[in-house]
Amino acid sequence: MSALLSIRGLTVRFPVRGRREQVQALSDVGLEIARGEALGLVGESGSGKSTVARALLGLVRPSAGTLQLEGQELAGLRGRARRAALRRIGAVFQDPFASLDPRLRVEAIVGEPLAVHALGTRRERAARVAELLEQVGLSAADAARFPHEFSGGQRQRIAIARALAARPELLVCDEPTSALDVSVQAQIVELFAELQRRHGLAFLFISHDLAVVRRLCARVAVLYLGRVVECAPRAELFERPRHPYTRALLDAVPSPVPEAARRVRVLGGEVPSPLSPPSGCAFHPRCPEVARVGQERCRHERPGLEEMAGGTGFFVACHLHGSRARQVGDGH
Repeated sequence: MSALLSIRGLTVRFPVRGRREQVQALSDVGLEIARGEALGLVGESGSGKSTVARALLGLVRPSAGTLQLEGQELAGLRGRARRAALRRIGAVFQDPFASLDPRLRVEAIVGEPLAVHALGTRRERAARVAELLEQVGLSAADAARFPHEFSGGQRQRIAIARALAARPELLVCDEPTSALDVSVQAQIVELFAELQRRHGLAFLFISHDLAVVRRLCARVAVLYLGRVVECAPRAELFERPRHPYTRALLDAVPSPVPEAARRVRVLGGEVPSPLSPPSGCAFHPRCPEVARVGQERCRHERPGLEEMAGGTGFFVACHLHGSRARQVGDGH
């Protein structure tokens, strides 16, 4: 499949007031998403997941690297060219209470992308808003109401309708279910799956909920301290994770089986500060496998992201697998 979105070498640094150091939120991140494909992006809080989304949406400026939508570089676009490119990308954010303007009626909220991009007449926009509300499980009559009149799940449906208004090809979803009750989460995930089937949408789906990612995404990328440490097809990653950090994330998922719960290995330590990340493999201070490779190598030599032998589409950055993998470029 040809790539709709290609991210290569993405690096984002933030200055720190009163200090010469910079926070390195992302370092040399490479990702690719094909048309109609859902890619999950997972990792602990502070790993850089939301920064990827913000860089893609133009909310933060990359320090290095490229962000290309079908070969068109997004980072340097301005004015009309930027609006035209971003029309192809929709966004759904984490908090459905904060992402909707409480002063506007639903018709204005959902229709805002249509007005910004000057799409259709006023009557056509109203018809499009009614169509979108029904697509996401609401009523056309809801267009006249205000956000405070809806529940959290209904507000997220309104946000999804707004993201779809300009008929984007890619949806960037940043923790879109984490603020919702579990039963509502399931409904929203099923809505995303239905929209993908109906419209052929591509997704960058950011979440800490591995069950949600497993349901929706065909491939999964794992971030640790601003770097991709593993990227693989869903089934292989969940059944045979290679990186010790990915295994720790999967082990941390609660199990209803008491025997399985007793076998869980809890990952110790905290995520290091991005102001002073560890040398070599950033995960080595917390890694339970570091003795198998050799502590000195893990401490001083950073593993590159490599494709496992056999061309399986499984990429991992770990010295445990370096001899059985093939070095690749930034995108995967």
